[in-house]
Amino acid sequence: MQKSEINVIRRTLSEQRQQILDAMRRAQSVETEAEVGDEADQAGLSIERELQFELSDNERMTLDQIEGALRKIEKGTYGLCELCRRPVERLRLKALPFARYCIGCQNNSERATATLP
Repeated sequence: MQKSEINVIRRTLSEQRQQILDAMRRAQSVETEAEVGDEADQAGLSIERELQFELSDNERMTLDQIEGALRKIEKGTYGLCELCRRPVERLRLKALPFARYCIGCQNNSERATATLP
């Protein structure tokens, strides 16, 4: 992968990282502001917190993947499949810049996970 392509991906990953961090800060700020209210407000807040927790869990996982990809760029190992060490397809990296596996290894991993009881 060319240096110019990696620089574009680095910028994209950094922007995605910042968007997630901003969204998490906003959600935390909204939750803090909504601490007071009547019982109906508190019940609604409880449901909202549960949804935010699920979202923030997904956001944390995505954030970890983004940060892992940024570390790989710094190490010079970005774009290599973590399982077979072959290059990850460029189209895959453009669609999912923090992809850890090539399509073949990803498919094998998903099949293995799907067959577990």
